[in-house]
Amino acid sequence: MIASVQVIGELSGVLDLVDTDDTALLRERLITVGPAADVVLTGAEVEAYRRTVTRLNAMWALGESALRLFVGGSSNGR
Repeated sequence: MIASVQVIGELSGVLDLVDTDDTALLRERLITVGPAADVVLTGAEVEAYRRTVTRLNAMWALGESALRLFVGGSSNGR
């Protein structure tokens, strides 16, 4: 039961994050590309994505996050 409450709390925290310059930059990029299009990020956008993923992973403490996998790495060195 405690684990379920923890998961709900962590998920709530991730979903309720305040917008940042990084997330605004990434959102604007996705808007300009349009739905179902491939997106190639610029260097600045890649760094914004990495900072955003790190921020989300800090809130999601249940181990390996799926978000980290999209960045091409592992949060635990595997």
